Amino acid sequence: MKQARTVFAANHADRLAQQVDADALRLTGRYSSRFVWFGTDDVLTLVVGAQEEGNTDLALAIGLARRGERELRLVLPHGWHEPTLYRWARLRDDLPLRVWTYDVHMSYDVLADHVSTTGWN
Repeated sequence: MKQARTVFAANHADRLAQQVDADALRLTGRYSSRFVWFGTDDVLTLVVGAQEEGNTDLALAIGLARRGERELRLVLPHGWHEPTLYRWARLRDDLPLRVWTYDVHMSYDVLADHVSTTGWN
């Protein structure tokens, strides 16, 4: 698992984060190694690799706890994003949250933006 996280962080996370927030800078420090953390003054972005599988939905809870006043953006592997969308639909309507999904096997350049109160566009 540790090696898969390292490979994902080194080879894929930056490209995915830039697609959802061009100004994002990688954050270092005391953050969960399950996700690759990016941020600006206004946005916290968590990029999650497919190796996290069923733990992907932890990004929502941890991100909400760490975002402060910033918008939270989650970039989740396709197929593991559904639990997050399900939970998101039950949160406050005014919560500053956006969720993207990606499929590493198809293209890093294509992110489906799932922004709606139901979680599906």
